[in-house]
This record gives sequence, structure tokens and C-alpha cells, in this order.
Amino acid sequence: GDDGAVVAELGQSLAILRFVARRHDAAGASAIEEAFVDAVCEHVRDIKQRWYKCKQKAKFPPRRRPAAWCSFCDDEVDAKEQWFNHDLPDYLRALEAALPPLAATDPASPWLVGAKPSAADVVVYHLLATPQSLLSGAVASFFDGESDRVQNALVVAPRLRTAVAAVGRLEAIQDWEMRRPDTFS
Repeated sequence: GDDGAVVAELGQSLAILRFVARRHDAAGASAIEEAFVDAVCEHVRDIKQRWYKCKQKAKFPPRRRPAAWCSFCDDEVDAKEQWFNHDLPDYLRALEAALPPLAATDPASPWLVGAKPSAADVVVYHLLATPQSLLSGAVASFFDGESDRVQNALVVAPRLRTAVAAVGRLEAIQDWEMRRPDTFS
């Protein structure tokens, strides 16, 4: 049947992602692979939530910040330095450590889970390598145009770096990036 109307009613992005991944054979080839794909997506969500907290640090004077935020980051510059030099590399190491061992997949494969591209690869690509400029001239990046700093952080995670590069070479991804609507400006 026509699932378009049902999907339009889904209110959670990860539910939509899982639905689309299953529909397009990108959710994993087994129950174990599907669990790893879900785990990668959850790790990415955690990283995004922590980035949002980092960005919020600049909006509060140090004495009015919630205690859970780092006390030594006194301004936006400190918060971003801490994020890109320490926090993001740590989160990327943790994500890479949570991937299935290469022995469980094809060791020559660039994909994070299984022998073909999955939602895990696309989600990591979107987080770490969103296109940097659009036809309008707007900067489109999850990390506010800090692509060089993201690439520096990614050095600690060679499997993630390899998967990001492989996704970027996919013809369907390149085509979408060329024709996607400019929703960033």
C-alpha cells in the first residue's frame, strides 16, 4: 500500500530513518547488523545533543550556567576549543569502538556495518561531512562550517573517516547534494 501518508504522520526522525532504511535495504542484513546500525544512529544522536549543549554555553554567563557544563569553559571560544580538541575526538573514538569488529564484516569494506552502505554510514556522513556550501552561498554544516576542525577530530577514527569518504563518493549522494533544496538559508 501507500505508506507515504503513514510516514508523514511519524513524529520522530529516528523512527522515520529506521522505516526508510528498512524499506531500502539499508537497516542491516541480520538482526545483529540492524542492532549495530541502530547503535550508530544513537551514538550520533548523543553527539548532536552534546554539541547543542556546547553551543548553549556561550548564551549564559559562566556564573549562571547549569553545573553539568564544564566550569573551565568561560566563553564560546573556550567551549568550541574544548569541543573540537577534546570532546568530539573522544565521542568519535567511542563511536568507532562501538562498531562491529572488522572480522565480522569484509575487512576491505569501507562500510561501518556489513558489506554494503547502511543507514549508519549515511547518518555518520551527514554528521561529519554535510556539504559546506550551497548555491545560495549559505554554509550548510552540522558543526557550523567548522569542516577543518571536524576533519582534524576525525583523524582519531579511521573507520569513520573511511566510511565518510566512501559515502561521499556514492553517485546517489553526489546527485542529491547537487539538487537538494536549499533549506539552510
